[in-house]
Order: sequence, then structure tokens, then C-alpha cells
Amino acid sequence: MMEQQHADQGHRKFWSLMASMTWKERITHILFYYGKYALLIAVLLYIAGDILWEMYREKPEEIFRGTAINVHVSADLQDALTEEAFPHVGGEDTEKQEIKLVPNEVTAANLHFISNLHTKLLAGEYDYVLMDQTALNVLAPMNAFPDLNLLLPEETLEHWNERFAYVRTDGVDAPVAINITGTPLAEGCTFDSEYIYIAFPVNIDRAYVVEPFFDYLSQELLPAPK
Repeated sequence: MMEQQHADQGHRKFWSLMASMTWKERITHILFYYGKYALLIAVLLYIAGDILWEMYREKPEEIFRGTAINVHVSADLQDALTEEAFPHVGGEDTEKQEIKLVPNEVTAANLHFISNLHTKLLAGEYDYVLMDQTALNVLAPMNAFPDLNLLLPEETLEHWNERFAYVRTDGVDAPVAINITGTPLAEGCTFDSEYIYIAFPVNIDRAYVVEPFFDYLSQELLPAPK
């Protein structure tokens, strides 16, 4: 009962004070005493709204996905590998479909991460890989990349046969990656090793996406060596 009395007195005092003030003074008083609480509530509402929006918004379908391992890709090249490549890999609606380029890093000492990345590559989680010499040396012997002969036509591959990186499988040397050092595609990347490579760790049932993507790259970013 006593607590209720004090509460009533506090309310009457507050409204009496408000009544004696101008509108400007009321706003100043409220902001001074209660502004931090209002700001906290506003921040919490914003965070809650953002979480709900991310949960319920319609996310675009990933139609093509690449990864850059130990390679930093410039902003202009990222645009070329995502937005400009979009129609070449079957993209029709940029609101509902997208291409992604995901960064990764690999060192010979990071065995746990190598294992996780190797699993993703074998599962066909990425359609193409840009990687430096270190990543190639680590991943290629683990059979992370399929034979290029299964993915690209012979007339395309013959332009690159002097730049192949090979892996021996069942006694046969199979080309699994292409050394693209010195090409416009490579010049849009920063990497620490001497060479940069491209490979296509797609599942065979998605092999159809590789040829149109490679043809797009060949237009300007990856011209065949002379």
C-alpha cells in the first residue's frame, strides 16, 4: 500500500512538472532523463527487425559459386566474375538468382581446415577455384579436382596444354588445373606465390556449367595463350 502511494505521488509530481514547462522544455527534459533508454529500445528494435527480415526474406538461389584460395580478388574482377558472368551461366533474374565468390585460405600446417575444404570441394560446393601454388600443392594430390578432359572440349584445352597442372591417377597423368599467370584474370588478383591456377571441382552432373563460364572468361579475362 505504501509503495502504491509513493508511485502515485511520483506520477503526480512528474505530470505537475510537465504542466509547468513549455513543449521545448518538456522535450529537453525527457531526452535528458530518458533518452538513453529510448535509444537502447530503438537499437534493440532495429536488431530484432533485422534478424526477422533475414529469417523471412526470400533469399536468392545460388546458381554458380566460386572460391578464391589464398588469392585476393579486386573489386572490379569480383564484379566480372559475378554480375557480368551472370547471364553466361544461366542467370535470368538478378533479384532471385545470384553468383557468389567465397574467399578461403589454406596452409600446409592447417590440417583441420584443409580437411573441411577438401570435403566441400568433393561435394561440389564450388564450381570453380582460383588458387595459388600452395593451395594447388596441398589440394591437387588429394584428388580434389576432376580431369579437365571431362569438363571442357578438346579444342579449348589444346590452347592450354602447356600450362596444365597434372595429377597422376591410376598410372595416368590427368590435367586438373590451368596456370593462368600473366592473364588479365590473374592481373586482377593478388597472391603471394609465383603462380595462380584455375580449376573446376564440380560434380560431373554440373559439368555443363563449366564450358559456358570458361567461354565467358576467354572473351577478355582469359584469352588463350599464343
